[in-house]
Amino acid sequence: MPAWRLPDEEKETEPMNYQEFLNALTETIQRKLGNSYIVKCLPILKNNSVIHQSVIIFDQVHNTSPCFPTESYFELCHCPNDINAIAEDILRAYRQEACQDFTAKWTLDKDVILSRVVFKMVSTAKNKELLKTIPHKDISTLSLSLLPYLLIDRENGQHATALLYNRHIEMCDIPEQELFSHAWNNTASLLGHTISSIENLVASYSEGQHLPEGTHDSKHFPSMYVITNKLNLYGSVCVLFPQVQDTLSQQFGSDFYILPSSVHETIAIPAESFDQCQANNLKEIVTKINHSVLSCEEILTNNVYYYSRQEHKLLPAA
Repeated sequence: MPAWRLPDEEKETEPMNYQEFLNALTETIQRKLGNSYIVKCLPILKNNSVIHQSVIIFDQVHNTSPCFPTESYFELCHCPNDINAIAEDILRAYRQEACQDFTAKWTLDKDVILSRVVFKMVSTAKNKELLKTIPHKDISTLSLSLLPYLLIDRENGQHATALLYNRHIEMCDIPEQELFSHAWNNTASLLGHTISSIENLVASYSEGQHLPEGTHDSKHFPSMYVITNKLNLYGSVCVLFPQVQDTLSQQFGSDFYILPSSVHETIAIPAESFDQCQANNLKEIVTKINHSVLSCEEILTNNVYYYSRQEHKLLPAA
């Protein structure tokens, strides 16, 4: 009697490792698109030295080459048959992105670049490799750097962003100081800033929900304000605006601490809310929150800052 064995369709297969998955996914997408496209899987360096392996699709029609990070797709891949469904999902997203194409003048026209360039803020120490490839303005006293990127309006009403690398600036022959001057002015004029109390944010988030009586009372909250921009995108830079610092100083009537809650926003708390012992623990609190709540690339820094009304300056907290 022949030995019993599983039917072919029930045979267990060895799970693919990550590199095998990337190879199979790239080949499948390439096969579906044909030879008029080029499909590659490349490492993309992101904020805080995070590297994402991403599928990138190049063609001869569109000016954009969208990147699709593959880590989450790998988690969904349980057998080789899943590759086809994942490839189709990426292609659907690609076609939607390609329809939102922007003209080549975004990357070739100096005047257009200068009209749409804005700043975002990152940790200098955590982005040494990235900063080698991007024109940037260091704020050495705060251990932070400002990076220029293009703010691009899309047809669907949303926004896209594109970092400006050294090669772009060289091609367009834009002096660095001119680039930085426009980026600073545009960051304020195009993105603006918002200062929202914690009470108002909680009230807006919980609108329509039943919360215990008194939850929104100010006595349940320390005097805290969240600072970001109108898009809630890379809004941590807003804390550098003199008008923001002046507004907070007047609102608190005292010096204040700045807690970097992410690259998108910061939190301001009056200095009088803490005694010296508590103030010394703020950095530890920020560090714990950063590493338990945020993704690695959303972290701005573990440092805490202090605004001195006397010096009219934002300084590292002692």
